[in-house]
Amino acid sequence: PRSSVQKTLTLGPGLEYNELLTPPPQTRSPAEAPQMAAATTASPQSDSSESGKLPRWAFYSGVAVTGALVAVTIWSGVDTLNAKDGLPSRRDPGYAAAVDDVHGSARRTDWLLGGSFAAAAATAIVGIWDTDWNHSSAPRVGLAPGKTGAQLRIQGGFW
Repeated sequence: PRSSVQKTLTLGPGLEYNELLTPPPQTRSPAEAPQMAAATTASPQSDSSESGKLPRWAFYSGVAVTGALVAVTIWSGVDTLNAKDGLPSRRDPGYAAAVDDVHGSARRTDWLLGGSFAAAAATAIVGIWDTDWNHSSAPRVGLAPGKTGAQLRIQGGFW
C-alpha cells in the first residue's frame, strides 16, 4: 500500500530550515501504520489500485503506443505509394512479382491502419471509463504567509 506523508513547517523571517523528507516504512497491515515525528502526520492516500481503476500512466502509455502505430502506418503508406509509382512496365518480365509486392505492402498498411484504430479506441475507452483521474500521485507544494513567517506545505506521493 502506498501512503503519503504530510508535514507542515512554520518558517520565521530570516531563518533557514533544512528538512529531510523520508518515505514511511513499508507496512503489512493498517494496524502497523508508520510512526512519524511529532511535527509529521502520516495519512493514507487513496491509490488508484484501491479504486479499481488504472493509473494515469496507463492511459498515456496507450497514447504513446497509438502514436507509434500511426507513425509506422504513415511510413508504410508512403512506402506502398512509392513502390506503386516505381512499378516497371507491364511488358517487363518482373511486372507480376512487383505488383504482388505492392499488394503485400498495401495489406501491411491496411493491417497497421486497423491496429492504429484499435489502439486508439482502446486508449479512449481506458481514458474515459477506466482511468483514475481524481487522485494525483504528483506532490503538491504550497506557501502561505503567517503571523510569524511563512508556512510551507508539501503534500503528495513522493514514493
